[in-house]
Amino acid sequence: MNLTEKQLEQLIKLVLESDEDEHLKGLIAKRGLQLEDRVPILKKGEVVGFYTPQQDKKSGLHRTGAIYITPDHRREGLALKILIDFSAKHPTFAFIDSTNEASRKMYEKAGFFQGKHTKGDWYDGHWYYNDSALKQIKKNT
Repeated sequence: MNLTEKQLEQLIKLVLESDEDEHLKGLIAKRGLQLEDRVPILKKGEVVGFYTPQQDKKSGLHRTGAIYITPDHRREGLALKILIDFSAKHPTFAFIDSTNEASRKMYEKAGFFQGKHTKGDWYDGHWYYNDSALKQIKKNT
């Protein structure tokens, strides 16, 4: 996607801002800006969020990565629309932190199923899968 200079500046600002989000805290500091991997979410030409799609080459499954929407534009259905559009095209899975109630509800609203609980030193949450991801997993086993 070609961004204007202003949109690129907005994207950089949001990526840096997301590093202070309670559910994403510190990820940008660890991984860097990764602007080439970020997909901006636009509303009326303004960058109001982003996501970072990824694919597991071994399984063929996809992830949206964290979907970040600026606080001023949350609860407008933007993240849900991205998730539904993305998962309609790809077998999709996600890891949702136990404390992120809004994301868990959004994934369930989009038709995802809650899977295995996983807990480690820095994470605690559940895996979520859409129908096509579950079919892909069964095919791979």
